[in-house]
Amino acid sequence: MTHLTDEQLESILQGESLKTDHLSGCELCQSRLKEKQALAARLKTAFAGVAPSEALAQKIRSQFASRAPTEVESGTTRRMTVTHHWKRWTATLSSAAAILIIGLLLKATLMPTPVYAALVEIHQYNLSKGLGYLPQTDPNVLAEHFQKELGFNPRLPELGHGLQLRGCCIKHFKGTVVGSYVVDTPQGIISIVAVQDNPATMGMKTRSHVKAQTYYHSQFAKCDMIAVRIENYTYCAIGEVSPDYLQTLLEKLIP
Repeated sequence: MTHLTDEQLESILQGESLKTDHLSGCELCQSRLKEKQALAARLKTAFAGVAPSEALAQKIRSQFASRAPTEVESGTTRRMTVTHHWKRWTATLSSAAAILIIGLLLKATLMPTPVYAALVEIHQYNLSKGLGYLPQTDPNVLAEHFQKELGFNPRLPELGHGLQLRGCCIKHFKGTVVGSYVVDTPQGIISIVAVQDNPATMGMKTRSHVKAQTYYHSQFAKCDMIAVRIENYTYCAIGEVSPDYLQTLLEKLIP
């Protein structure tokens, strides 16, 4: 059995009608066509918002103009020449687009996710009030809960002046149980997570030095994060608020 060639399948994708009964009865060719259609759809979606620059568009028009069909004595045009160059351009552009998408996929796959991204996930989990989240505004109840689950009490900011506890949650970070609590502030909802890892080892960058304390900054998704080392723990303030405000909140944890 002779199956359809890649060129024939590409012609079908371009809208040409092939008068053959092979495609309707061949599952292999049908599967190959569906794969090409799916790839074409993904390429169309990925490049929907991409437009060539005017310089590139002009260059492409010039290339086609230089290969425009010429009249022959019989009055017919060299249609096969145009078709040949069009298909070559189509194949070239499709290959370039495929290579670009593959490169982006490889980059997304091979680039490691920052360690502190897991802390942002804890904050997002707190906002969703998922399983294990304890809604509680009483700091004494939170302290008792932390002591039972963690064996220590994370430092809490002085409440009032627009600051109010919303609850807490015990989660895992890098295989270790950590505690987090949520604070309602005038600028938005903030999670403070206490971990044992040093900010530098988590990939955070030094932001400032205040009263012998070093503050670190990182950003992931839409959240900013400020961290400071207090005794044996790193306190990370996370939220969609300004880094300055996050640092101010952490400064309240230092006696």
